[in-house]
This record gives sequence, C-alpha cells and structure tokens, in this order.
Amino acid sequence: MENAPVCGAKRNNGELCTVRVRVAGERCWGHDPKNVEQRKQNARRAAQLKAQKPSELVEIKNTLRQLADDVLAGEVNRGDASVAAQVFGVLIRAHEQHRKQRELEEVVQRLERIEEVQRRRENVRPV
Repeated sequence: MENAPVCGAKRNNGELCTVRVRVAGERCWGHDPKNVEQRKQNARRAAQLKAQKPSELVEIKNTLRQLADDVLAGEVNRGDASVAAQVFGVLIRAHEQHRKQRELEEVVQRLERIEEVQRRRENVRPV
C-alpha cells in the first residue's frame, strides 16, 4: 500500500491531498465530484448542529450562576443550594448521556452504510 497512488487534488490551503486511492487518477471521497451533494449535506448538518444552542444547558448554567450569587449574598441557604446544584448536575449528566447516545446511533448508521458499500464492492470485483 506504500506505493498506492494518492488523490492529489488541491486542498483549501493549497497543499496537495495525500489520501491514498486505489487507482491512479481517482479522487478521495472528500475530493470526488460524485460526492459533492453528500459533502454539502454533511456541511449543512454540521452547521445546523453547531448553531443549535442547548437551551436547557444555558438555563441550567444561568440558574447555577444566580444560585451561587444568591448564596454569596446570603439570600439562599448553603444546604439548599448544594442540593439544587446536585440535581442540576444530574440533569447535565443525563443531557450528556443523551447526546452520546445520539452520536453513537449516528456512527452505527454510518458504519452500516460503509459496510454495505464494501459488501457491494466485494461482490463486483473480478475473480
């Protein structure tokens, strides 16, 4: 595989792509014109996810800040604030677990698509 051809397309920074390809003249997935629409769709999805503000987390953070200020000002009992902070910590961990589960499901779906493509390629190869 060391002598395998490389993509050779120009990257955004002007350098040549060094991803290995099976046949000289081929492009890697990231530079193959056949994948333009899928790359755009992936970029749109990434931008949407980045733009989404985790409003529940923002609310929790704001509440915790206010709770801390109130404790320091002597307006809220430290014990009550401690219990509330623990509950918010559980909510944050639950949110994180949910996010990880979604990411895992997405990775599994992508892996299944890759495996399906690989199976099709193996069935098409000449013997």
